[in-house]
Amino acid sequence: MGIVEEVLADFKLDDGSEWTVEYNTNDKIHIHIDNVRIRKSPDEFRLMVEAMKEGRQELYRIKQLDVVQDGTRVEAESEDEDLELAHDH
Repeated sequence: MGIVEEVLADFKLDDGSEWTVEYNTNDKIHIHIDNVRIRKSPDEFRLMVEAMKEGRQELYRIKQLDVVQDGTRVEAESEDEDLELAHDH
């Protein structure tokens, strides 16, 4: 295990789970979800993030969900990284 060099993200979801993403001195990225830790290299982390983005886009397409970017509805197939599910669709 390495020493935490930088906390990349720290947040809590509506279900109460606490998430932390850390970059460590051993060039590993740790994703903590409550008491679970996932350890990835930077390349593995990028691959995982890309797979999640593709899964999100496919879910939006299948469910015909709208997404919101900066308060404006955009096409569900958009590849922008900062898209959020529209709450008032």
